[in-house]
Amino acid sequence: MQTIKKGTRYSQIAEYYRRMIDQKALAVGEKMPTENQICALFQVSRITVREAMNELVKDGYIERIQGKGSYVKAKRVGMQLNHLQGFSEEMRLKGMTASSQVLSVEVQPCKPKVAALLRIDEGAQVISINRLRLQRELNGSLYRLLAEYGLRIARAQQDITSGFSPRPICELLQIKPTVPTLQIERITYLENGQPLECVFSAYRSDRYTFHVEMSR
Repeated sequence: MQTIKKGTRYSQIAEYYRRMIDQKALAVGEKMPTENQICALFQVSRITVREAMNELVKDGYIERIQGKGSYVKAKRVGMQLNHLQGFSEEMRLKGMTASSQVLSVEVQPCKPKVAALLRIDEGAQVISINRLRLQRELNGSLYRLLAEYGLRIARAQQDITSGFSPRPICELLQIKPTVPTLQIERITYLENGQPLECVFSAYRSDRYTFHVEMSR
């Protein structure tokens, strides 16, 4: 029998697994013990175990997958909107690491919408980069690389909406097409006011929160 402190049984069981997850004893994506296993471990009823699991789901520690069980969930990441910085820089400031899986790099004619945003002629040659951003090993910052070539980012305009992403993007993000994503369109500008890049991003809405600090 596992020893836990006195108090509400389900809340103490939930706290036990919070500590396990926080201390990385249970890794992101790892399957949680079954209800029967937890019942046997703590010698409690299945109702008590379900209440504990519900609390972990509510707190964002685990997620239930129909027909498969409960799994440790990646924590929601807060992204700051007040300052212009890349994904790698943002993760580094939060004590996390990031990597990019490059899906494609192509030189192609600029499409009408992007041409208008970048203030260039339609059909002009641009570099199109598709990347999958991950919270794993550090693999460098695009903004840092651009700075090495003397291209310094000064400001950006960014719009955020919620919607449904195409199936290929959902497959990359490992979500169902019926799950909404946070969709971001950003134009970044150099110090001379020239648009440098047009970025279209889709974030899992269950993994990221965007913060804005306002003052009067």
